[in-house]
Amino acid sequence: MLALALIGLLSGVLTALSPCVLPVLPGVLAASALPVGEGPQAVRLRRMRPVVVVASLVVTFAVTTLIGATLLAALGLPQGLLRVLGVAVLAVVGLGLLVPPLGRVLERPFAALGRRAPRRNGSAVVLGASLGLVFVPCAGPVLAAVVVLSATQGVSAGLLVLTTAFAIGIAVPLLVLAVAGQRVSDRSMALRRRLPLVRRVAGGVLLASAVAIALGAVETVQRAIPDYVAAAERAVADGDGARAALADLAEGEDASVLGPRTDFNECEADPSALGNCGPARRFVGIDTWLNSTSPLSMDDLRGDVVLVDFWTFGCINCQRTQPYLSEWDAKYRAQGLRVVGVHSPEFDYERDVGNVKGALRDMGITYPVALDNDFRTWREWSQRYWPARYLIDRDGVVRLVHYGEGAYDETERAIQQLLAQPPT
Repeated sequence: MLALALIGLLSGVLTALSPCVLPVLPGVLAASALPVGEGPQAVRLRRMRPVVVVASLVVTFAVTTLIGATLLAALGLPQGLLRVLGVAVLAVVGLGLLVPPLGRVLERPFAALGRRAPRRNGSAVVLGASLGLVFVPCAGPVLAAVVVLSATQGVSAGLLVLTTAFAIGIAVPLLVLAVAGQRVSDRSMALRRRLPLVRRVAGGVLLASAVAIALGAVETVQRAIPDYVAAAERAVADGDGARAALADLAEGEDASVLGPRTDFNECEADPSALGNCGPARRFVGIDTWLNSTSPLSMDDLRGDVVLVDFWTFGCINCQRTQPYLSEWDAKYRAQGLRVVGVHSPEFDYERDVGNVKGALRDMGITYPVALDNDFRTWREWSQRYWPARYLIDRDGVVRLVHYGEGAYDETERAIQQLLAQPPT
């Protein structure tokens, strides 16, 4: 348990320092800087506001990550509803700050808090929760373990420890930034004399954040910024001890479904050389195929060079990788390359078929994509990362494995080598 807690904590800190925090960072800063009234009690409450906002954010994120998709399915509600709700709340609160009469109407639900404290402080929980609903961290081994195991095995004590530590790790840098932003605001005499203007600016930031998230504009910025913490995160979560601790959480999976477990990590260590990484695994439990007139199997693909890519459309790292896959598909399809995407969702809104279809259209993806909503193919391939690609020769043997971004030149050279080789 101690190892899981340490892995989760360090991974959470690195996640909060990554570019993937950009969608929620303006909202955290704006919500923390909001004035809550006058007098000594208001000062004390204002000092606690960053804590309330960040705590509400990480608790909401942790709970929805663990049980959000399961809860929506049990209630018969559409996947993606929670994210829509989070965006809507951000937009409404932003409008309330920009338009004071509307803001007074929105504050009425918090009237009960007014007996003890200025009513405006009650919105901190709502703001933090809405930010938690739209927070989409960069995918790494720790978050992958949380998402997959919660969806397939339920919530265990070990998974709860890992998720809690991960959430605390995220909270620490966010809280430091929120407190620092609040203190800068407090020390600015110009801002202190213009509190109505501060509220309107904060409202504008929240509304702009909601619009940017809804339209996917933030993702454009994220794709342009290198993931500068990726190497550090892999150092934390990809060592032998970390892999063993995370693998222990997955004990009890159905071996009749998954088959004997083998490890692609040794093959992935050197993406510059073709190796013998064992036979390709199966596509298991796929109910829906997109861009394909019929379901595919590895037997159907025998005789072709196959590139299997595990991804999910909300993953920024996957979005940066995808143009290379489309380029290879267009360039080498006629020579015998078959690119197959396996879409294993990180968050509940990525489970919706309509959302995935829209992503394929927007990203220009024309190769077949399997929807792996139950993570059965993910587990069949002993998956741990988004994105991950597996290059398979004409005889059905995995020859190259790569996790994450990069190694594009090496992958293309390997594709060319395998296309030049006839099947045995």
